[in-house]
Amino acid sequence: DGLVQRDLRRFGGGIESGFIYHHLKPLLKPLFWLPFLIYLTCPVSLHPSAVFVPPAIVFALIVAKTASRFKKYL
Repeated sequence: DGLVQRDLRRFGGGIESGFIYHHLKPLLKPLFWLPFLIYLTCPVSLHPSAVFVPPAIVFALIVAKTASRFKKYL
């Protein structure tokens, strides 16, 4: 869990940075609309899980990384 990693780093005296958070945040919006666009515009029949599961996994990884590196006081 990203928030647990952040708390462990904070209480362990680690350094927080907003750099990773601010660079990964713009990647979240395309992960919402791009799978729908691909699924609706593809001329061949695709199983929905082939289109929607990989972006969901990437979305979960990005959210975990941004939550673990988020600086509380910007």
